[in-house]
Amino acid sequence: MDRGDDLSARVDALMGGLVADLERLTAIPSVAFPGFPPEPVREAHDLLVDLLRGAGVEQVERLDLPDTAPVVVAEVPPPAPGAPIVLLHGHYDVQPPGDEALWLSPPFEPTPVEGGLRARGIADDKANIIVHLGVLRAFEGRPPVGLKIVLEGQEEYGSAFDDHPPTDPDRFACDAVVIADMGNLRPGSPTLTTGLRGAAEVFVEVRTLAEPRHSGEFGGAAPDALLALLKALATLHDVHGDVAVEGLRREDWTGTTYTEEESSAGSWRWGRCGHEDVRT
Repeated sequence: MDRGDDLSARVDALMGGLVADLERLTAIPSVAFPGFPPEPVREAHDLLVDLLRGAGVEQVERLDLPDTAPVVVAEVPPPAPGAPIVLLHGHYDVQPPGDEALWLSPPFEPTPVEGGLRARGIADDKANIIVHLGVLRAFEGRPPVGLKIVLEGQEEYGSAFDDHPPTDPDRFACDAVVIADMGNLRPGSPTLTTGLRGAAEVFVEVRTLAEPRHSGEFGGAAPDALLALLKALATLHDVHGDVAVEGLRREDWTGTTYTEEESSAGSWRWGRCGHEDVRT
């Protein structure tokens, strides 16, 4: 048996325990939004600390920042001088469940479904944290690279951690970052996402008059700022929905993707578009 077969066998043997730990973690309603109790968030934090230590991680710390749920920061030293260091990132908080009457099963009761489990936050991001844990167990706490592990507790809402890493560069210095906050393309297809389209937040102010005028008297006759803004925004895309901004780079996608059936609303299994999270 070569090393790859041996590792595969070890992972297979670990799956039962990893699924059990995933069920424990997703049963905790760790919602870090205002108005939700902080105790479940701390409970999820403490569980992860215990799981990491049980997987052989000796250096596990709690990073406390103002108005922020605790961040788990752990390290596994490199096996040899000069070995690369990989930072593993995830978050143990989840989005609020919304109207629980719209769920097919209680959001914080992990429920078996065809090919996986259903629970709030199981796909974003608790199953992915369990992947990190599985790596540690598969290598008995001594992987072939050094590891830095960062597990946020308030990623979904945002926190002071958003701006913290640049203030402490040595703590987060590494050769590569693996952010386990994505899903597989489909069950049984390991997927490495190397780039996303991203987003940008901008503020646009449109002025059409020197001072406000009453819409009942001047509406229609005077230029309207909202209509001007809508017209400007409409020029960003053509009638086919393609981006129409001159100078933006366009290129054909040659990688794999979802089939038309998988992309349909009935087949969409992961994300925040619906009322449930499913990890397959």
